[in-house]
Amino acid sequence: MKSEDSSTSAIEFFAESAQWAEQRESELGRAAPNCPTASELWRVVEIVKEVYANDQMGTAQINAYMVELEGISDKWLDPEGDPIGVRLHPVLEGLIGGLSQSLEAAVPGGAEMLRQKASLRAVKQAAQRTVYLRSLNPSWLSRIWTKLSSR
Repeated sequence: MKSEDSSTSAIEFFAESAQWAEQRESELGRAAPNCPTASELWRVVEIVKEVYANDQMGTAQINAYMVELEGISDKWLDPEGDPIGVRLHPVLEGLIGGLSQSLEAAVPGGAEMLRQKASLRAVKQAAQRTVYLRSLNPSWLSRIWTKLSSR
């Protein structure tokens, strides 16, 4: 059973992060690149409220929330480089992991498939993060090629 204090603090934490994203988007005049938008983070708040309010969710609903949260979380290509992501991303991943455990418990025969899916997702995230970080700091040869090709 989930305690009311933990659910309230989790909802407040996610809402605070969504407000920070709104403020950042307001200052930038657009959504920040390579991370979820404020509206997507507000959607996370809605999902968290639903998860904490419903003790008996069906497997289809758990899976739908998990897929939606994974899509939002995967938008952070470098969560450690984002002031919102560094705090929120691990908590969001924990929520996804909790939903996955609930799904494993509800569908014991699919536990191995869910673990494989999580492993593949982690590999995909690592590959996307590596490509993104390398694009921020290209090698000396790439910089020379860029300068020569622009002439």
